[in-house]
Amino acid sequence: MTITLTGRVSVTADVFTYAAGEALLLGNTVYINTDGKVYKAKADNIATMPGIGITLGAANAGDQVSVLQAGQPATVIRDGNFFANDIIVVSPTSAGSLTNVAPTAVGQFIQIMGIAKDSSSLVLQIDHTVIEVRE
Repeated sequence: MTITLTGRVSVTADVFTYAAGEALLLGNTVYINTDGKVYKAKADNIATMPGIGITLGAANAGDQVSVLQAGQPATVIRDGNFFANDIIVVSPTSAGSLTNVAPTAVGQFIQIMGIAKDSSSLVLQIDHTVIEVRE
C-alpha cells in the first residue's frame, strides 16, 4: 500500500490483503494456512505458526482482510500487559494474541513478533524463525 501525503511525500507500508479463513478481530495475530487463507496464530501447535502479521480490521470467514507485517499497529490483541522494551511473542494460550511471556511448556513454540515501545504500543519486527520448546 502506498500513501501519498500532500503530493510530496510517499510512504510505503508493509500491508497485504488475504482471505480470512475464520472470523477475525481488529488486532489479531495471523498465520497463512495451507489453503492460502489467514487464521489466528497460536504457539501451541506448529500448524498454526508462524505469525505473519496483525489484522488491520475485523473480517468474517471468506472476507478480505488487511494484514500489517511491519510497523506500529494501532491495535493488538494481547494476552497480558506489555512494558517498554519487552520482547513480544505469539501467545500459546490465546489464539490470535501476543504476549510478553515466552512459552515454556514442552511442545510449545517461540516466535518473536516485535518489541513493546511502551505499555500501549508495539513495534512489529517479525522474525519468522520458530523455535520448539523441548526438555
